[in-house]
Amino acid sequence: MKALKIISVISFLLIGGIQLHGTVNFALLFLYLVDFIQSFTYNNLGIYWEISILAIFTIGTLIIYLLCRKGKDRFLLLFCFVALLLSVLFLTGAFDQNNYDRISFGFIIPLLIFYNKFTNSNNKRFQKTIKPLKQALTTNSQGFFIPYKLLLIFSHSLKHI
Repeated sequence: MKALKIISVISFLLIGGIQLHGTVNFALLFLYLVDFIQSFTYNNLGIYWEISILAIFTIGTLIIYLLCRKGKDRFLLLFCFVALLLSVLFLTGAFDQNNYDRISFGFIIPLLIFYNKFTNSNNKRFQKTIKPLKQALTTNSQGFFIPYKLLLIFSHSLKHI
């Protein structure tokens, strides 16, 4: 599991941008941190401070993801995944429609590796939740959908809260 996390983080840092200069996330995060530190002095690089705060939160999210325990923090890991996907959209310039013609394999392949390794490392953590839902959404021998199984599962889970 730890190896999948490390591969996921490395692939996140190697996602190439699709903006004009196409910088990888590792270099952008480093550049934004340098600018944030230099903004306290007289000479900064002229980057908006909001993006520097995004870089700090992204690095913090990566650290939290690496430090999460095996089965205890599954919803925190899900939050880290969503936060990192949103930060990829900001860091790579994927929100701008003018950049869509610049999409290359340097963007697609590391993004797919990041997504694949992240979901593979967290798949077993959610297995206890997914398995009863699959059983509840099946049909009986006549082909009728059995919705009361789903209600039984949710009522049983509410008793333990």
